[in-house]
Amino acid sequence: MTAISEQMTRLGLGLTRRAAAPATIDVDKAVAKAAIDLGITASRSSEPLDRIVLKNATHHNAISYHHGAEESFQAILDSLGKAKKSFHIETFIWHDDNTGRKLAQALVDKVKAAQAKGQKFDAKVIIDSMGLGSGYGTQDKNIVKFLNDNGVEARVFNPNYVSLKAMGIPLTHRKIYLADGEEYLVGGRNVGDEYFQKTYQLRFGDPKTTVNSYNDLLMKVRGDEAARVQGQFYKNWANAGGTVPKEAPRPVPAPNGHSTVETFVTDPYTGEKGIRQAHRAAIQNARHDIFVISPYFADRGLVNDLVAAKTQNTADRAALFKRTQLTLTRYAHGPVPAEQVQASVDKVLPELKVRALIPMSGEKGKDLNYEMDMMTAKKLLSAGAEVRVSAGGVQNGEAVDRFSHFKGMMVDHKVLSVGSANADHRTYFSNHEIINLVSDPAKVTEFGQTVAEPDWAAAHPIDLSWIAANTNWKERTLRAVGNAFSWLY
Repeated sequence: MTAISEQMTRLGLGLTRRAAAPATIDVDKAVAKAAIDLGITASRSSEPLDRIVLKNATHHNAISYHHGAEESFQAILDSLGKAKKSFHIETFIWHDDNTGRKLAQALVDKVKAAQAKGQKFDAKVIIDSMGLGSGYGTQDKNIVKFLNDNGVEARVFNPNYVSLKAMGIPLTHRKIYLADGEEYLVGGRNVGDEYFQKTYQLRFGDPKTTVNSYNDLLMKVRGDEAARVQGQFYKNWANAGGTVPKEAPRPVPAPNGHSTVETFVTDPYTGEKGIRQAHRAAIQNARHDIFVISPYFADRGLVNDLVAAKTQNTADRAALFKRTQLTLTRYAHGPVPAEQVQASVDKVLPELKVRALIPMSGEKGKDLNYEMDMMTAKKLLSAGAEVRVSAGGVQNGEAVDRFSHFKGMMVDHKVLSVGSANADHRTYFSNHEIINLVSDPAKVTEFGQTVAEPDWAAAHPIDLSWIAANTNWKERTLRAVGNAFSWLY
């Protein structure tokens, strides 16, 4: 055996030599060896993504998705109708409009029906103080009075707006609809016509301003995770001055539930930043695909994590290809086709696809939130990510023109994030927020097939030239100002 043959054998690259025949080499082994030499293998955890991110999950949950506005509202009414002991709601907005009054009346009817039987039904509502002031010409505080006057305990969260305890404005941006501590809905839908009716009026009471309602989602979960969500509700009920039970809620597993779920929150009162930590861990350990949907996409840390994940993957793949080619050129007899090398590189280190879906415009056209989204799009596109703008997504197989208020993240088609969390700074540090991370191949696949991928397919791909062509000097100025104050968003 020659010195070269002996060296290649030690490297484990599979070089063999036959009489009067060219050397052959195992390209897959060459790539694997190059990955070890470059430290790429050591930098990637072999532990499954769900085990990295979900450390304290429950495992007996049944999940369903409710995408349409009217369907989502009916899911809440159904959950309320079946509730036996309690129904608790925590929301940022509750409008005094058709939807708000209908849900308020349903709660009151539930309480009175129990009273007629000599029973007690525990109905509690938390509404954020700033959310109560965001009505479209409605008098939302009337809802609070109506509920309290009719047997429902309703409290305004952080009525003084500014909190010394949180050193800021710790509004509750959560959307929780919780029945009996055993079933709940979580997602992006507040209480109002724009969230739960097919159409709504931009100026309440003016039919001429009628537009399609928001594209959004609620996820219903029945099972042992509900106890943790109930505990989170009680924390903010106490923060709002309410009295909570002495005993912690007890988990009640769903009989036919097999989905793994873990709740994460942002809580400025306690300093908990679980959502930020969970999203960062998922991004940093992604191997194949990161798909983010958000109407407000301005958090620098999140954007930097996405850019870093994509650029590191691109750099590692390029280095791995180059190192392998050098090895093969040195030891193989004749060049190995680049396509063959690339195919082996793809096996060891797949290309990481990073996709972001943002609205075609803000809630009020090209507002500050839209301009911040465009700044984020520019950063992501420059790093090699894909960005599309959505005019409203798909419902019942048809594209719909509407504002996309939906927020979610899907990583490697293994872990799904659904909840109230936007991709902005306030979500990760200043607001009270809540998400669920789901690890269930069937349910994550269902979400991708029925919600994420149809909306992505219907959206418009953009690139850097598109952004330049669709930006005027006023917008550039607004983006520069907005970037300086992105920590407020």
